[in-house]
Amino acid sequence: MSGHTPGPWKSSYNRLTKTHSFVGDGMWFAKVSWTVTSVRNEADARLIAAAPDLLAALKHSLIEPSGWVEEARAAIAKAEGRS
Repeated sequence: MSGHTPGPWKSSYNRLTKTHSFVGDGMWFAKVSWTVTSVRNEADARLIAAAPDLLAALKHSLIEPSGWVEEARAAIAKAEGRS
């Protein structure tokens, strides 16, 4: 199994087609369409876009017992739309 598309990932929403596009490693890699547009869809898109950051913070926490907390906080803020 190959690895995932390297981060950071960014999402953008097209109101006309009601799709979220995701870009990682400088190229488009996914387009997601939800039947109903809602605030939850925006939250889902932010969480998907933050996935590489969350994975990196978790891996860092296993390797180094200190110094990863700020990385984790930044990833959580991105997932929650606060960055």
